[in-house]
Amino acid sequence: MARGSEWEAEIARWLEQLNKKQMIHTMRATEAPMRVIRGRPIRMSKGMLDFEGGWRGIHLALDAKEINEPRFNFRSKIKEHQTERMRACLTTGGASGILVRFADHGVAYGLHAREIIRMMNAGTKSVKYSDVVGQGGMGIECADDLEAFCNETTRLALWRNGG
Repeated sequence: MARGSEWEAEIARWLEQLNKKQMIHTMRATEAPMRVIRGRPIRMSKGMLDFEGGWRGIHLALDAKEINEPRFNFRSKIKEHQTERMRACLTTGGASGILVRFADHGVAYGLHAREIIRMMNAGTKSVKYSDVVGQGGMGIECADDLEAFCNETTRLALWRNGG
């Protein structure tokens, strides 16, 4: 299993715990068709993020990234179709974000899509793991942290939409 798949599996377990606990969320891992190309599993469907569903009545889309570098490079780690999906989610009143694990540093953060897009539009190419919190990131170490990030992300969407 690839490292990123382990991170996605951990997030999926946390979401399952939260779905059972709250009984109001319907977040699920998205299932894209897979093919093995040169011995490596590849997702064949573009346009979806790793996790999508409803969170307190708001459409929420999240993508998981695991990296082994001290910087999260937006241009190389976030594909164009993923950026488009995050933008589409935001423009339709939903919420979106990236859950990035800096494997070599043993830390993970949730970053709001709006902040990532703002930084990309301003020409920022990457963010160092130690600077993520200053850019609006929230530490993610367990299901409760993920719940707090999802609550904050959807709260911001409601606020921006006048709700």
